[in-house]
Amino acid sequence: MVSEYTVTFYIVPASFGDDKDTADGEFWVRDANDGELLANNSGPWSLNHLEDITIDIDSHPVIEFEIEAQSSSPGSVDFFWAFDGDEMGTFAQITADDSELPITEVGVWDTRPPSPNIDSVSSTAGEVDLSWSHPDANDYEILRAESTGSNPLDYSPVGTTSGLTTFTDTSLEDGERYYYRVRAVYPGTDSQPTNEVDATTPLPTPALDALDTATAREIVVEYTLTDNSSDGDLTIERSDDGGLTWTTVTTVTNLSTTEYTDSGLLDGMEYAYRLTRETDHASVQSGTLPATTILPAPTGLEALDTGDESIDIVWDATHNTGQTRVDYRETGANEWETFGIVARDTVTETITGLLNGEEYELRVVAVTDDAEEVDT
Repeated sequence: MVSEYTVTFYIVPASFGDDKDTADGEFWVRDANDGELLANNSGPWSLNHLEDITIDIDSHPVIEFEIEAQSSSPGSVDFFWAFDGDEMGTFAQITADDSELPITEVGVWDTRPPSPNIDSVSSTAGEVDLSWSHPDANDYEILRAESTGSNPLDYSPVGTTSGLTTFTDTSLEDGERYYYRVRAVYPGTDSQPTNEVDATTPLPTPALDALDTATAREIVVEYTLTDNSSDGDLTIERSDDGGLTWTTVTTVTNLSTTEYTDSGLLDGMEYAYRLTRETDHASVQSGTLPATTILPAPTGLEALDTGDESIDIVWDATHNTGQTRVDYRETGANEWETFGIVARDTVTETITGLLNGEEYELRVVAVTDDAEEVDT
């Protein structure tokens, strides 16, 4: 690679046979990245003025050229003011006469080799795969950031390749978006980085392990987070209509926990649960799991009085939803007969239509759509 390059500033007549002898103006040569002044001169200059400027392009790979054409005398013949590099073309130029002056023109010369082209980017669990094309470089540097940015300084090098135009970035955080650029590495000056591309790593589905219904009116949701991300949260949802509608029970921000107790539930009710794991860049939902809460049986069943064809009974209702069913049968019979179903908060009933002198067994049953429980 060439480490120094000579650029010529010149002023010449735009047409021959003019009678001018001087031209006045000023030029500046700067580092386009940091504004460092590399060269500066001002006229008046004699006709056919040439001035060579040597630039260290390793230290200053992007150069800004500025010309300010102020005047020329005598007459008003066009003059050509320019910065030019052999075989590199013209970087800034002005063609004008006195009637149009002063004029300022700025041009930029980027000496860095062309950047590669990223052809594809994809992600799998904890990894991002990149591939790119470039005509002549052997070594490449891969740059990564966790937020979008336009300046290469916003990125950190995460790897280099030699003789390869592919790279796999590993051990990444699940459900995270990463931004990449690639640049070709040459002795001396590296290429410009590619345009930015991004990819989001997949977020593994949380595991809904079990639903513990051992305690009345609550369900313990047991789960395992299968991702390695420290970002985001876990939402636990519950449905009481078979999954037609869902209600958020809680949003868990402490990702080290593995269970949540959902309390204040109805007795003997089937509930379904599902989990949604979410980060700033990804979201994934688990399957569903159903469970039915404990349905407590009525207690204290007692026969208070008997008639020729009836028995009066009383009991305590302990369930908080559903109804109570009253059953009876002749002693020794196999099948129960239902006398009636009463509201949950009803605790007395008179069973009628019985046979004279017959012994009966009685029971009351707590009943919901999903469960029933007996007190004998």
